[in-house]
Parts: sequence; C-alpha cells; structure tokens
Amino acid sequence: MVVAIILTGMINSYRWKGETGEAWKECIKSDGKGYYAYLPSIFIRGDFGNEKENLLFHVKTEEGRKVNKYTYGTALMQAPFFAFAHVYCLVTGTTADGFSAPYQYAISFAALFYFLAGIFILSRIIRDVFAGGYAFTFIALSAFIFGTPLIYYVIIYPSFSHIYSFFLITLALFLFLKWKESPGDKYGFWFAAIAGLIIITRPVNILFVCFLPVTFSNAEECINWLRKDVLRLKFLIPASLLFSIAILPQLLFWKIQSGHFFYWSYKGEGFYFNDPHFVDFLFSFKKGFFIYAPAFLALIPLLLPAFLKNQFRTLSFLLFFILLTYILSSWYCWYYSDAFGMRPMMDFYSLFAFFILWQFIQLRESAMNFLSGIWIILCIPLNLIFSYQHHVGIFHPNNMNAQKFAMVFLKTGDEYRNIFGGTSDNAPYAPNGLKTLIHIENHFDALPDGALNTKDNEFPCSNSMVADSSFSSAEKIWIQIHFKKKITSPGDGKDLLFVVHFLNKNDSTLLYQGIPVKEYPQEEIGIWQQHEMTLLVANPLQAGDELGLYFWNRSREELLIDDLDIKVDCPK
Repeated sequence: MVVAIILTGMINSYRWKGETGEAWKECIKSDGKGYYAYLPSIFIRGDFGNEKENLLFHVKTEEGRKVNKYTYGTALMQAPFFAFAHVYCLVTGTTADGFSAPYQYAISFAALFYFLAGIFILSRIIRDVFAGGYAFTFIALSAFIFGTPLIYYVIIYPSFSHIYSFFLITLALFLFLKWKESPGDKYGFWFAAIAGLIIITRPVNILFVCFLPVTFSNAEECINWLRKDVLRLKFLIPASLLFSIAILPQLLFWKIQSGHFFYWSYKGEGFYFNDPHFVDFLFSFKKGFFIYAPAFLALIPLLLPAFLKNQFRTLSFLLFFILLTYILSSWYCWYYSDAFGMRPMMDFYSLFAFFILWQFIQLRESAMNFLSGIWIILCIPLNLIFSYQHHVGIFHPNNMNAQKFAMVFLKTGDEYRNIFGGTSDNAPYAPNGLKTLIHIENHFDALPDGALNTKDNEFPCSNSMVADSSFSSAEKIWIQIHFKKKITSPGDGKDLLFVVHFLNKNDSTLLYQGIPVKEYPQEEIGIWQQHEMTLLVANPLQAGDELGLYFWNRSREELLIDDLDIKVDCPK
C-alpha cells in the first residue's frame, strides 16, 4: 500500500499532469498505441481489420490489407480497466472514443496494478523459497522497485508491454516453483496457461523457460522431475490445450486482418543472427543494459563464488543469460528505439532478481555479498536520477555516448535539458541490402568561399523533390545526412535544425521532424568537423508526395557547411 501511494503520487506528477498539465494524453503512446489498439477497434469502432492505417503499428500484406504487428496479450490484460473506463464514459457522457481522459487514466492504473501484483508475487517467492524475513524482503523489494528502470515504465510508459510481461513471467516463475514442490498437476496446468499468455503478450519472451533449470540443484534432479511430472500424456494433453487457449484468438485475429491464420506481423523487421550487438547491448552508453540498470551489475562479481557453491545453477543461469542476450541483441534495431534503458530485458527482471537473491542466501556473510548489497542500495538514487534525466531530455533518446554520459552524469538542472543534438538511428532491416531512392550531393564549389555560409539566411539550403513510384513499396526509409561544418563564433549553431518534412499531394503534413545540428553544447571553433545524422521512419509517402530536406537557421547564425551528402534508402 505504501508503494502504491508513492507511485500514484509520482504518476500524478509526471504522467497525468506533467509540466503542461495535460501529460495524461500520452499515457497511451508510441508502441503502446499498437498494443492497446485492439480494444477501441473491437469494442468501440467495430472496424477491426478495416481500421484507418497507422504507420506506428500497422504493416501491409501483399494484398494491401492492414495487420497490427503487435499481438493482443497486452490488450487482453488491459481489458478490465478499459471496460471500467468505457462504462464510466457512457454513464457520465464523457467522450467514449477509447482515448479520452478516463481511458488514459485506466491504462495508467492497469500498469500500476500489474506492477504491484508482480511485486507481491516476488515477495512470496522471497519468503517461500529463500525464507526471507520481513527486513530482508523489505530491502530486496525496495531495491527492486526503486533501483531498476521498471518503475519508469509504470509511470511514463504504462501502455507498453513490459510491465505486463514482467507480471506474467514473475507469476509463471511462482507457479513453476509451486508445481515443483506440490503433488498433483494443478500448478502445472496454471503454468501452461500463463505460458500461453506470455507468448501472446510478447512472443520472444518464451525464452523464459530456458531459465527454469536454474531452480534445480543439479542436472539429475531436473531430469528426474521432467520424467516424473512433465513427460506424461495425462499431463501433456490438457496442459497443451490450456497453453493453446490464449494463442487461438491471435490466430483468429490474424485471419481477420491478413486472410491467413499464421502471419509474420513484423514485416520489414527481423533478426541478424550472424551479427549480434552483444557487447553494445550490455555495455553501450547508447542504451546498454548494465549502464542504465546498474543494479544488475551485481550479477557479475557474484558469479564466481556462486559457481563454487553450485556449478549447475550458475552454468544454467549463464547459458540462459547468454542465449537471451544473443537473441535480443540480434534484433536489427539492437537498442530498441528511443525509450529508456534496454527495455526488452525488463520483462525478465524477476528472473535476474531470483538469481541474485539465491547468491545472497548462499554467500550469506561474505564480503562480496556485503559489497554487492551496498551497490544495489546505492543504485536506488542512481536509477531515479537516470529516469528523471531521460524523461526531461537530459539524456538524448538515441544518440548517447560515453562523452555525453559523463557531461550530464547526475546533472538534473534545467540548463542540461536538450543540450545534445543529432540523431543516430540504425538502418532498417535489410537482409538483401539497401537501395537508394534519392541521393543529393552539394559541395558548394560555386560559392565565394567554396562553402555555404548560413549567416543572415533562415533557409540556407533547401531540397524539395517529388516521390516517384519506388516509394510506394517501401515499408521504411532511412535518411542519412553527412556534411562538414565549421563554427566561427562561440554559441553559434545552437538554433540550426535539419528538417525532414513530408507532405501529401494536398500539402497536408505526413511527417515533420526538426533535428538540432549542434551535437554538443560546446564545440570547437574554427575547424572543420565531419557530421553525420541518420533517421529511420515508417514510410508515409506515395508517388506524387513531396519530400522537403532542408536546413532551418532559426536565429540566422553564422555557420559554414560543406560537402553535403543526403541519401534516402530503403530495403531491397
């Protein structure tokens, strides 16, 4: 209850009100709109399978039909809260469109509910498995709640799938532990049903089953349990049916949308299993797991003493962690877009916590145990500061590096907000390579200094062109901007943007994004610097639409630009 009150206050301050007083409008945002879209489409508009296209989450089949790339599991878990909001809107006369204030608040409460439920289940695991007393449980849960980025998703991104996946995986672990220790198949059947829900909430999370050997003391115990309790037709047949209950509606949804019971809804996205970003995934300042969830660094120093205590459990965990990291880091966008931290790992936080707690119990009074515990406690204020920095724009969403991280480390003042420019998106998934749709080069050789001087010019270099038929089949386009720049006076360049502006044939804006060119608040004066910006967007363009790619010098500052090279690519 104390945690619920604290988190509700934080949600009210940062998500419901925010600095504008209307931050509640973004409770359902970004990827979360796709997960949630099933509910208003099915129960309000009645247009499921024929919705208006949304490039955030729709993909098109070869026949031009629209498919929601996200599975329906998150929407299923949000459904009771959605239903309450919908009834409230109907009774009170509030706009019942699925996105008015009651629905947005309801999704916030849904994330809070499932987070607290997951925490309660984790407390049961601590007490039942590790025989943790109240003090140990209190400290462990406090560190978990406030010392990991999961709290950020409760507050800021409640419509994303990660809180719901965290709850389901924690519940599955609890049921599995009960199944092991209890006679009969009751808990096994529940485990099978929850495993089905895990898959249709986030399919890759089926990897959680690879963690389960960690709960056994040795290989013999694990194999004997499999033979005795799992590999029996009396169990396997009903368990398979329960497992399928959650999956069957997804097959129906795919059929309605695509015309096929099985459909790869992540069209245009995929894994590069031959090129995983293993080290970047864990340690990069861009989004690295251990950098933005530093409490889990405690896993590393505890591995050796844990191995000496129980080789099977430690090796099982290592194999699980390596496999999980390998697969997740093989995703074409290994940093998983602009959200805070390495978000696909958050679904598995309770499994990491289980292994750390087992190490603490095994090592008891060791110095390593003590130091690791101190580190985890220190990570509470560290995580809260990191979360705040990301929320207010002190951390750049997709273009952090070691230098930038050091510049703003533990800085929370308003003067540090949005001081970093540029953008650094990976190329789209392109197993057959990329093809160039547009290529613009300008070396400004005809100008007096052989370079473009932006002084007193609001739009110093504009490029406008009309999309041809090659754009119509492109799911995603990748814009690469290369140029050299020279700053002539301190402070110049802070208001210079590179603008990407797409318009349809009726001059309505399809996409507008202004990217600050100045990457650091202080850059060297009087020398040429090579600059690169890359932007990946879902393609809204059709033949005849217009692309605008230009510099906007809002303060008409002086800056020299040369060797401008712009490419617009898409997968072959």
